[in-house]
Amino acid sequence: MHCQTAGSTLTARRAQNNIVRTTVEAMAAVFGGTQSLHTNAWDEALSLPGENAAALARDTQLILQHEMGLCDVVDPWAGSYLMEALTARTVEAVREMLVQIAAQGGVIAAIESGWVEARVHEGAARIQAQTDSGERAVIGVNRFRVPHDDESESLDVDARKVRLLQADRLRRLRASRDPQRVRATLERLAEVARSGEGNLLAATIDVMRARATVGECTSALEQVWPRWSAPVRADRRAWARARASDAAWEAAKDAVAKWRRSRGRAPRIVLLKLGQDGHDRGVRVVAAALADAGFEAEIGPLFVTPEQAAQWTTLRSPDIVGVSTLAGAHMSLIPALIDALRATDINAPVVVGGIIPHSDHALLAAHGVAAQFGPDTPLDGIVRDLLSVTRHMATNAA
Repeated sequence: MHCQTAGSTLTARRAQNNIVRTTVEAMAAVFGGTQSLHTNAWDEALSLPGENAAALARDTQLILQHEMGLCDVVDPWAGSYLMEALTARTVEAVREMLVQIAAQGGVIAAIESGWVEARVHEGAARIQAQTDSGERAVIGVNRFRVPHDDESESLDVDARKVRLLQADRLRRLRASRDPQRVRATLERLAEVARSGEGNLLAATIDVMRARATVGECTSALEQVWPRWSAPVRADRRAWARARASDAAWEAAKDAVAKWRRSRGRAPRIVLLKLGQDGHDRGVRVVAAALADAGFEAEIGPLFVTPEQAAQWTTLRSPDIVGVSTLAGAHMSLIPALIDALRATDINAPVVVGGIIPHSDHALLAAHGVAAQFGPDTPLDGIVRDLLSVTRHMATNAA
């Protein structure tokens, strides 16, 4: 069993509080019996992890193991009434979920239909809505805020430089490896996939030891199996239930209704992910909330180039184009998207949300980004700012 601490609990405000959050989450994973653990760096709500933050994330595990002794016994909480009661409750919930999965036709059918993703998204939307309303406490964000927080330093990533360095690494890798061994292990991997005989993981490890790339492994498997394209949908009901009768949210919905009455239709927004950034939790939650507020919101396909995203966008005629970015490549992908949109005569303003270091905000604005939203921005605030962007665009056009 592998566990990872929750990136979704990390905050940009009072970011060093994330050290405590990650430590407690890591302890919970150990108490639950995990055999493999990934601890997030405390600065991941600000940028890609810095070297010191990454080292601290690693040391957190080592401290729990070697200084606190959490791994010295198999079950540190054995006999605890609280833990046994929580375990029994979890087992009961899992059995109920397994019955629901069986009713969907089994786990494969439940994945293919999008049912599993919808359940995950429903929980994510509910938690985010409770955070925005203040029902769920996040210290330093919606409770016990400090008036003048010092900005934490964040890692400055030059995506163009990273891409050149990685391309150079690949060239040197391919020049130094045995091409016949690589070809033979890739053929073996495809054959194991095709025949179903043999251990696919062992065949993959052999390919890696021959110094093939992940992309080459993927290409070998695609000779046998088509690439899975998960449907990216947003379940608006989860958000609406969690924000019912909330004054700030009702005011945001009223503002959208006023916009709709003045234009004779709902505001349209498309939400995009670019490049290899496949983290879609945030963009799905935002899409669900905007739909609840009265927007027409549609999420684009994952793993696309800026040019492909622009072509997809042209078919929707949006009022706003939103980009969700979490992988640190925003300074190369977003300007490329804006250029591609201009080439297709799409004049809708581009807004960006996600993990964007403060040092990059002015640069993105200079490239034409109309608004930027950090990870702690409440959704009712996003709604108001999006409407303001459309009004500003209409004024300029007039």
